[in-house]
Order: sequence, then structure tokens, then C-alpha cells
Amino acid sequence: TVEVISATEAHVALLKTIFDFDAIKALLDRDDFSLVYDTMYGVNGPYAKAILIDELGQAESTCMNATPKDDFGGLHADPNLTYAKELVEIMGLNR
Repeated sequence: TVEVISATEAHVALLKTIFDFDAIKALLDRDDFSLVYDTMYGVNGPYAKAILIDELGQAESTCMNATPKDDFGGLHADPNLTYAKELVEIMGLNR
């Protein structure tokens, strides 16, 4: 018998004991603060969605490329400005 557990649920539960989610939500809800998290099609996508969208009530657009893919969606998996053109544009850093 194989028991499948949700590592995402366990991880979120642990994080809620360590971090003040109410304070984080207050920051994220401010008009003068914005956040976009590019998970780059990696395994952290479901965790990011569970925390930012489900727990902290942020918009789906907060998490981009959040569905894990074996090939990282055909993109380069190195998180630097050379390979993060879409994120750089969304955040207005290309000006």
C-alpha cells in the first residue's frame, strides 16, 4: 500500500508556525507594494500558489509559470535578468 501525502499542505502548515502570515498579507495588500513571483516552471510553483494565492489571497497573476514542467517550459532555468525578460518587463525594470 502506498500512501500519498500532500507535501504542500505540510509545508504551508509549518510556515504558518514560523512566519506571521497576517503581517505578510498586510504588506501584500498595500497599494504601494506589488509582488510577482516567477516560479520558472519549477517544483516550487504549487507551494507558491498555496501560500500567495490560497493563504494570502493574492491574485493568480502573482504567480507566473507556476505549473511544474520537466523541461522548465522550454525556458532557461537560471534565475537571472538575462533569462527573465518577461518578469523584468512586468516589474518595469527594463526602463
